[in-house]
Amino acid sequence: CALPILPDVAEGSRPGTSVMTVTATDKDEAVASDNGVVFYTIVGQEPKEPNPQMFTIDSMTGVISVISTGLDCEKFPEYTLSLLATDLNGGGYSTPGMAKITVTDVNDNAPIFLPTEYTESVPENDVGYEIVRLSVTDEDTPQSRAWYANYTITKGNEGGNFKVMTDRRNNDGILMKAKIGRA
Repeated sequence: CALPILPDVAEGSRPGTSVMTVTATDKDEAVASDNGVVFYTIVGQEPKEPNPQMFTIDSMTGVISVISTGLDCEKFPEYTLSLLATDLNGGGYSTPGMAKITVTDVNDNAPIFLPTEYTESVPENDVGYEIVRLSVTDEDTPQSRAWYANYTITKGNEGGNFKVMTDRRNNDGILMKAKIGRA
C-alpha cells in the first residue's frame, strides 16, 4: 500500500516555479490521430486568494507551476486545484481531477520582543539561576523551523557571565547566569 505524495511549494515562490506534474492516459491512439492526445486545464482554485490564478498548467505536459506572487503559508496553507483532462487535443471527452498543493513555511517573519526592555536583579554566585524569560512573537507557523527563535546576547556579556537558551515549547528565551563573575 503506497501513501499518496502530496506536492508542496515554498511560500514566496516565484512565478515559473514547478510544483508537480499530473498525468492522464487515454486508450485511443495518439500517434496517427489526436484521439489519444490529452490536453490539461485548470478550471478552479480554492482558495481564490490572493489571486484567483496562483497556478498554471502546461496543457500538453501536465506540469503545474506557480504563475502569480503572493503564496503565504500563514494566510493560505493549502490550495485545491480542479483539473480537466480532455482527449482529442482538448476537443473531445473530458474527465475531472484534483490536485492539492501544500504551501510550506519559510522564515519570512522576524521575531519581535514583547516587551523590548527587561530589568532584573541577579544573585551573585548562583550559576544556572533563571534570571528572566524573554518573550517574542513570530508570525511564522508555530513549532516550525522558521518559528523557533535563536537568542544571542550582542552586548554587555563580554565576560560570558550569562547565556540564553530557547524554550522549544513556547519560544521563550531563558536568560541564565552562566558562571560566577569576578570583581
